[in-house]
Amino acid sequence: MSLALEWKRASHPDRVPTPSWEKRQERDISRLAQRSRWARLVRRVFLLAMAAALVVASFLAATLFVQDLASRREIKARELEKLIQQERLKQEELRAQVAAAESVRELEGVAERVLGMVRGTDPVRVMSEDPDEGKVLTEEPISGSGR
Repeated sequence: MSLALEWKRASHPDRVPTPSWEKRQERDISRLAQRSRWARLVRRVFLLAMAAALVVASFLAATLFVQDLASRREIKARELEKLIQQERLKQEELRAQVAAAESVRELEGVAERVLGMVRGTDPVRVMSEDPDEGKVLTEEPISGSGR
């Protein structure tokens, strides 16, 4: 019992708490409990909204990262395609030069100048091996003038 209630009873002994006062006190307690429930609910909703915002923000950041990575790789692929195209053009030019060459000496000159090849001095022997047994099967001499 509260001190105020004890004082009221002491000063007015005939006065007894009425049911309406008890109902009012119960109502106040239920209002306080409901307020705390609402406060907890608002807090939970706020935390859930913040978590959802964090998930969405991280998803957007990951999307931007993947898009940046894809664009960088696409740029590299385009550069490589340009290099491949340049090498194909160079190859076609060399094929045209080889086709236009009339003698072996001209071919050797193109090979030395353009491709940076050097003339061999001694014939080379190539040994082919059987992959199953690892033994030398044949020896084929290669001459400098072709087959």
